[in-house]
Amino acid sequence: MMNFYSDGRGLCLLEWLSHLFKSKNNRRRTLFCFGVCFVLLFSNQLQAQEPRRDSGADGRLSIRPLSVGDTIPDELWSIAMRAVNDPEHRSNLSLKDLNGSEFLILDFWATWCGSCVSSIRHFLTGSDYPNPRISYYTVTYQDEEEIRKFEGRFGLKFPSMIGDSLLREYFPHRTLPHVVIIRDGKLFATAGAEVLEGDGLASLLSGNIRRQDSKVDILDFDPTRRIDEQPNGKIRNAVRTSFTVLDAVPGLSGVNRWTADSLHQRILITNKSLREVSLLLLDSYWHNRVFLEVEDTGRWDFFNGYKGELSYPQWLAKYGVGADGRERLNTPRSAFYFSALSAICTANGLSLSFASRELPCYVIDRQPRGKKRKPDNGGAELKQLLYMLNYQRLDAPSAPLYVLRDPADSVSRINVDLAAMEHYMFENGPQKGGIYLGKVLEASGFTIALESRVEPVLIISERRAL
Repeated sequence: MMNFYSDGRGLCLLEWLSHLFKSKNNRRRTLFCFGVCFVLLFSNQLQAQEPRRDSGADGRLSIRPLSVGDTIPDELWSIAMRAVNDPEHRSNLSLKDLNGSEFLILDFWATWCGSCVSSIRHFLTGSDYPNPRISYYTVTYQDEEEIRKFEGRFGLKFPSMIGDSLLREYFPHRTLPHVVIIRDGKLFATAGAEVLEGDGLASLLSGNIRRQDSKVDILDFDPTRRIDEQPNGKIRNAVRTSFTVLDAVPGLSGVNRWTADSLHQRILITNKSLREVSLLLLDSYWHNRVFLEVEDTGRWDFFNGYKGELSYPQWLAKYGVGADGRERLNTPRSAFYFSALSAICTANGLSLSFASRELPCYVIDRQPRGKKRKPDNGGAELKQLLYMLNYQRLDAPSAPLYVLRDPADSVSRINVDLAAMEHYMFENGPQKGGIYLGKVLEASGFTIALESRVEPVLIISERRAL
């Protein structure tokens, strides 16, 4: 008021008003009074949902979203808002008008939110409402016309603040229902609708919020960005599995690299044949159990299917595949690798399926009961031997499987140097190597024989169109 008079504008206005009302021109006087009333009415409506503006040059509203534990700003208590279906027939009210109980609960909703409508109706018609310790009101951004249409269609009327554009800025959220609980002038909690039901409400009235009822929405999610580019670390770390499948990249060498950090593991494969990828990503148990059933095997297997003139590097530059995959660290690596193989196959129009087939197998069994052997704690376990024997080289044709008659023997130990065994069999071929293997097994109380057995297999085939 001092500023109003100090620059002379107030005195000039008063003199002009005095001259106006002394005038006999009733038309001018009437127009002026109408204008003053219009301005006063309009400014009152503006004040219905406008908090104090800041001192910035742009005059924008200064609203700081509230967090649990924050004190509710003084100006927010007194801001009037439009209301419908008020029990006391008020058409405008403020938070101050509602703040007469221990808990002030604002339940944000919309007519299209089925779970909101269900939870509000359940609470308002249940035995817990009304409650002298709770002041309850719903809040919606929708206008009165939309609310009345909803009421006419479903016959439901909720006490509600309508046309809200302010409270949702102080209590921001992304999903509905969203329940705001105010206690002792502070934001006590934000929760889901479950906080108003059964044990959730009982816990609230005892002064606690169950962990499963608490609700804090992530507000900085940007749907235009990839998940791994989101600014919020919780979103980025929520990625369970992510695969980018690659075509051949001419000029790039073949890569097979597994790495890990504190949360995730990563596999990077570039410029490999599909056959090599299957050998890299599958345990050696499966190496001679994978069957490629496609029309053009030369596209997927250079050594066992390609008949053209390209060298292997040239062929890889044309037909190579790869993937950049990411998975949570607590996922077994074998499961992660299989997911990578599945992603590569799917992206290339192929599918994976398990089946059973009759296959030639070298079966390792214990010697007859009459031949006893002295227990041996040295050497290697049979499962380690099987891993070495079933390992498939990329340029070698498929070979018979090595299996145990009794899987329980996998932890039995034999006198063998696995490195020397692998070298001997590679240098001397399967025939001489097989003779040497038979002697090693016999010395440790086992036999080996070629049989035909039904075994599980993995089939890679072309995916049928839907």
